[in-house]
Amino acid sequence: MEYIDFDMGSYKLHIIPTDKFKTVNISINFKRKLKKEEITLRNFLNDILLCSTKKYPNSKEMEIESENLYNLQAYGNTSVSGKYGIISIN
Repeated sequence: MEYIDFDMGSYKLHIIPTDKFKTVNISINFKRKLKKEEITLRNFLNDILLCSTKKYPNSKEMEIESENLYNLQAYGNTSVSGKYGIISIN
């Protein structure tokens, strides 16, 4: 398997090129040392990032646009790994 890794400074971009599938999957993970006072804000951030944007300010408009993008499916997850909090957006 061919693997391409780009160091973009504050993050790394990993690409696995293939012609086997028609689906494109993108996963973004934010990892940060867990702080008690930030837990609620991080969970809230995860929900907000998936519900609206500046261009599509509410869930209904986001849903309509996702249908225009060949039924885009986006979901997020918040988890804890040791002393780190991880927000995953796929």
